[in-house]
Amino acid sequence: MSIYLIRHASAGTRGRAEAPDLHRPLDDYGRQQADAIAARLAQTALEAVLSSAALRCIQTVAPLAALHGVEVETHPALLEGADLAATLDLIESCAHRTVALCSHGDVIPEVMQLLANRGVQIGNRRGFAKGGIWTLDGDGSGDGVISRAVYESTVIE
Repeated sequence: MSIYLIRHASAGTRGRAEAPDLHRPLDDYGRQQADAIAARLAQTALEAVLSSAALRCIQTVAPLAALHGVEVETHPALLEGADLAATLDLIESCAHRTVALCSHGDVIPEVMQLLANRGVQIGNRRGFAKGGIWTLDGDGSGDGVISRAVYESTVIE
């Protein structure tokens, strides 16, 4: 089982949107990234797609959820500024399933640092680009222990 921890796709510049930041949508490039994420994870057997309540996160994983016939569920532990212990608890609670989680650029690096501090094997590439995907694999014990993390970018050229 794998957890796909996804940073939301491109949503323009913070503060330039007319809507409150929670309602900032993806820009054109971000929509392309969202489609690329869905294509990348098309062959996975996703059981659930969870997201921050921020519109840009929901829009990032909406094509993925539609492709797999599931709804995007929002979760407060994925919201920008979330309590990291709650985020880690959520991740560990998902370790026995194949799920996608979409969060933000402040949450994901800190979670990855916590996992590294716990001895999780981190792949050679590291990154936190918008639209990037961390694949987190459990140790197979079913107790929520993440043993390995690998990063890939969905940069579209």
